[in-house]
Amino acid sequence: MNPAKLACLGLPTYHSRVERWECDTNNHWNTRFYARGFQLAAETVAETPEGRSIGAGCIDARHMRFHGELMAGAPVEIRSLVIGGGVFDGHVLHLLSSDGRLSATALDRPAGPLRALPEAPAKELAIALPRGIGLTAQEAAADPVTVELGPVRPLDCDHTGALTFENIVRLVVMGSHKKMNQIGFTPEFISGHGISRMAVEFRVDLHDRCSPGEMLQAVSDLASASGKSFNIAHRLYTRSGRLVATGTQCLVAVDLATRRATTLPDFINAAIQSHR
Repeated sequence: MNPAKLACLGLPTYHSRVERWECDTNNHWNTRFYARGFQLAAETVAETPEGRSIGAGCIDARHMRFHGELMAGAPVEIRSLVIGGGVFDGHVLHLLSSDGRLSATALDRPAGPLRALPEAPAKELAIALPRGIGLTAQEAAADPVTVELGPVRPLDCDHTGALTFENIVRLVVMGSHKKMNQIGFTPEFISGHGISRMAVEFRVDLHDRCSPGEMLQAVSDLASASGKSFNIAHRLYTRSGRLVATGTQCLVAVDLATRRATTLPDFINAAIQSHR
């Protein structure tokens, strides 16, 4: 099914717009805000009969794919449906679009009951299904970085006291940033070569709750590279060693003049091979 038709499937479950302050160093909507939108749509889908959200507990895994950039001022609509058949039978698919153009998708493994949703056959949804990331967290190469993330604040949590999905994404990406700077993908390299990096897929598996006051660390490392993309493996821990979440982030190198994927810088493959 083509992206334009896909964007019209399902029931509307969330509406918003891209605020200028939500855009990142690539001048487009930051991944964390896609994640927030998908979470709010998921909580709408899992609304209780009393009309209340069950919060972070509505899913235990989410796989996001990014299909097009959104800039400041863009309208946002998310529509949701249930997948019928195949490996992801019974999973919820969220379709995020702007003016009818598909921008991102999220595949949720629900952890509780759902409202009635339209169903679409898996064979028509290939564009939204995982491609560059497998169904389990990827292993790191062997040269991880650890980032200290400080304490969880009440503002980082939802109404049930659980760390929000948006903040899980925000926190683990700090590990990506440190790792990229370590191997040479620095702000100076980006400005000097006109090549940046952008996420094309992001899978997160939730393992345990954490609450305000707990100290967090993220451990991140390059995991693999193929063609124009590379993967980074993440683990989010409390300082006591309890695993909160695992994730795999698939990124591409992007020519900022054309906004298209380009050849990976040599130092990415070199960094992976040096620690095999």
